[in-house]
Amino acid sequence: IEVTGVQTCALPISPTTFLQNNMCVFPCADGSFGDIPSTRCVPCDESCLTCSGPDADNCLSCPCGVLQGSTCLGGCGPGRFYNTGTSACEPCDSSCRTCRGSATNCLSCNDPNFFDPSTNTCNPTCPAPLFPNPIGNECVGCAATCETCDGPFDTDCLSCAPPLSLDGTMCTTDCPFGTYSNPVTFECDPCRSEERRVGKECRSRWS
Repeated sequence: IEVTGVQTCALPISPTTFLQNNMCVFPCADGSFGDIPSTRCVPCDESCLTCSGPDADNCLSCPCGVLQGSTCLGGCGPGRFYNTGTSACEPCDSSCRTCRGSATNCLSCNDPNFFDPSTNTCNPTCPAPLFPNPIGNECVGCAATCETCDGPFDTDCLSCAPPLSLDGTMCTTDCPFGTYSNPVTFECDPCRSEERRVGKECRSRWS
């Protein structure tokens, strides 16, 4: 099951899909599990190939080593991954705290990098419309009204996509009285003292 172009998989989209790479999917890809409270695919512990939770004793299968109960024994350890081509444990890229399958297929990031779920990479900045969340070192989606932001809410906007205009930290379709929508910056700018607002524009008081 896949539903594309969304930022949340909460009801009513589906009670059984989870957000992964801006899509609602079921099941989650290997290396992650469906977290019901957040409706997101959350990374497994690096020792697990598939899992039912985030901890090392929640494994359902292993990329290498042996599954004993729900724990993978003989894995590669933190900061390393099992290379199926060389049948050896190798180091993750320096930006990744954990990785799977290849050195640059990150699951989590070392400071000062942030995890981009659309590319499974760790970078010092996040592409729009994502913002760097220091909790978990993850790139998280802006509110739908924001083009760029510094938080997850519609009051955290830094810029807006047309036809919306930025009023403080919110994107609006109608700028407040005494301001107009600047067609260049897409911000609500104040009219000059000799002007008055007519419709969505500022015009001379004597025109």
